[in-house]
Amino acid sequence: MSVVATQEQELTLEEVAKHAHIGRDAKSSDLWLCYEGYVYDVSSWAFSHPGGRHIVAGWAGRDATVAIKSFHPNMTEPKRIMKSLRVGKLCAKDSVLPEIDEDVLNLRQKYLQHGLYKGNKLWFFAQFAHILFLDVMSWVIMYNFGTGWLSYIAAGCVLAAGQAQAGWLQHDFGHLSVFSNPQTNRWVHQIVVGVMKGASKTWWDWRHLRHHSHPNVVGRDPDVDMPQVFLLGDKVPVSWAKKKKGVMPYDQQHKYWFLIMPPLLIPTFFHYQILHYIIMKREWVDALAIATFLFIFHWAFIPLLGGSGAVIFYFFVRFLESHWFVWITQMNHLPMEVDVDKQRPWLAMQTIGTCNVTPTLFNNWVSGHLSSQIEHHVFPTLPRHNYHLVRDDVKDLCQKHNLPYVEKGLWQAFADIVWSLRDSGALWKKTYEETHGSATGKTLKVH
Repeated sequence: MSVVATQEQELTLEEVAKHAHIGRDAKSSDLWLCYEGYVYDVSSWAFSHPGGRHIVAGWAGRDATVAIKSFHPNMTEPKRIMKSLRVGKLCAKDSVLPEIDEDVLNLRQKYLQHGLYKGNKLWFFAQFAHILFLDVMSWVIMYNFGTGWLSYIAAGCVLAAGQAQAGWLQHDFGHLSVFSNPQTNRWVHQIVVGVMKGASKTWWDWRHLRHHSHPNVVGRDPDVDMPQVFLLGDKVPVSWAKKKKGVMPYDQQHKYWFLIMPPLLIPTFFHYQILHYIIMKREWVDALAIATFLFIFHWAFIPLLGGSGAVIFYFFVRFLESHWFVWITQMNHLPMEVDVDKQRPWLAMQTIGTCNVTPTLFNNWVSGHLSSQIEHHVFPTLPRHNYHLVRDDVKDLCQKHNLPYVEKGLWQAFADIVWSLRDSGALWKKTYEETHGSATGKTLKVH
């Protein structure tokens, strides 16, 4: 249970660190965090947070000033909520942020003053228009040229491109990067991710914002928590090998990756996870948005393909889109360091677990500007059309604080996914054999 402190009582970071327990509900949780020199009890609010309780719990017991400001381009709403949660203030020596955090906040303030956080509405409308064009062209191709294999594949590829681009556009609204009003972003996000893509807004918030809060951190980033199938980095393979955990031949994971992740992530795992999330959380607005997408899709394609044919075409499109999505999203993170939470400063955590891809015109389009993933992670609410304006500042900041700023070509980034899986698998096998003998034919424990 949370311990109540007098509002103006001075507290140390050591005392705040004792309040970092997340339970099943608010009553069993004890979560304090610091913001701009004050201490807040967010034990109850964590369960109402739009991004989910885990993103709040990840910053409990420490100073979260940079994280909170980075996630909220407009601080009016968060400050209003936090006002009633304040339980004290930090003592003088602990209220001073480290230089690395101050540098990030100073850059953020400069960008705010120069208007870089203002989304270009015409630019984003152009993104929407070209997505709508791709979606319609998919139907036009099949309507005009029939359902033969050539037009079928062409229509599928065009629609998969539209769905992939819609994924990048919903990502913009999900990060509150388009409109100055956060609620307007959330409403449009619901439409784009639900009606245009057939996915769940609240599921996306729950999953993706946790990733941004602690990229490549085991136990906090859901994108790297898949050890039953893949062991990532150089820490988890050693730990699992020593404990004889897992059932997969991990030394072969760079091979079975091609059979599992690119073709199956969206058609199988994401569909199952979204359905499970909506039912368990009773997210009926999300369910209605997805139902609207499915109605429009089948209304368009059943007359051309029949009922079962439309369903098969739907999963064919998802199969194609999944390849696009997996290679693009994993190239920036999977080859980078994967480790437990070391409570690094915001800038360090974002750069150590992230890399860029050369930001050419094609790379920007195919990745939704996630070619500038480092800039996106350091300033997650910055509109993507302004990433190129902050690159030099971010590079200089990384150099100043002796942090990596990794950038590579697109094909090298793809190859590094496979090589990192190979290296992690080889490390698992080496550790297993040194600890337990041969890994061949072993029946391993599942935890």
